[in-house]
Amino acid sequence: MDFGDIRFLGITMAVILGRSVFLVWSGTRYRKALNRFASNSVIWKITSPSILRGRKRSAILLIAVIFCLGLALARPQWGVDWKEKKQKGLDIVVAIDTSKSMLAPDESPDRLGWAKKCVGDLARSLKGDRIGLIAFAGEAFLECPLTTDLDGFYLMLNNISAGTIGRGGTSLSSVVEEAARALKWSTGDKHILIVVSDGGMTEGNMDNAVELAKKNHIAIFSVGVGSEKGITIPSGSAGSKTGFVTDEKGEAVISRLESGTLRELSEKTGGVYISSHGNGSAVSEIYSKYLKKFTPSEGKEMLSRSLVDRFQLPLAVGALFLFIEIAISGMIFHEKI
Repeated sequence: MDFGDIRFLGITMAVILGRSVFLVWSGTRYRKALNRFASNSVIWKITSPSILRGRKRSAILLIAVIFCLGLALARPQWGVDWKEKKQKGLDIVVAIDTSKSMLAPDESPDRLGWAKKCVGDLARSLKGDRIGLIAFAGEAFLECPLTTDLDGFYLMLNNISAGTIGRGGTSLSSVVEEAARALKWSTGDKHILIVVSDGGMTEGNMDNAVELAKKNHIAIFSVGVGSEKGITIPSGSAGSKTGFVTDEKGEAVISRLESGTLRELSEKTGGVYISSHGNGSAVSEIYSKYLKKFTPSEGKEMLSRSLVDRFQLPLAVGALFLFIEIAISGMIFHEKI
């Protein structure tokens, strides 16, 4: 059993405790007042036992009424009610580059960390939309299918790292292929793919990627991560003499944002390219500025799970106790008369 607002249980118990303390205190004062006129033995002889019993029962019943009312206000819940509803929203797949160059620290804490934070911010701003996640390097893998379950999405987002995809390099064409499979059943007029990468394309073919995106009605929005000035990449290797990723000649590799490939991919598929450098809201900006023109997918059936309120039961029991208390109080009154 669960409660809709458990705070009322605490308030109810405080009221009952206060009521009980008051009854003890008032009863003590009442007896002291009577003892001024007669001893206890005399009082018991002249007082009807039924009146004394009635008062005790009335006090107990009033406490029971207060408890039932508090229980009803706390809204006890048990049992599950499943409701089917239709939801409108965009279907958005986000692809994050996990190649080694994304460890470059020209974004904070590094390019990959920055990308994950910004994608998380995007997910938090969604309103009924479904979101999916692709990790890619030399190949692409669907980490999270389209979902409205943001907790599950965040879990998969936090788990991706520069070692998520074993094959090195950057293959944007494999990203489009994986996105096409993920968006296969989306009913919107345009499918949305957001690519977050430092650019470059070492695997696949640009023309094939564009043709596949157009065939599957995918508009590609891309966010360039990093600076065009470039920076060295930490090696993360204990045996490295320089502490940076080096080339065949032993010289440190300078990783730069290569925006040309990303810009071309977006322009040819009806999307937009945005540079992230100095713009911490680049990913969310795509959602707020450019995706409003897209028609949301319709008719997605969802099951909504909710617990069933059972406040009627304690309310009915409380009403019964109150009716009995009123009847007892009436009997005591008539007996006094």
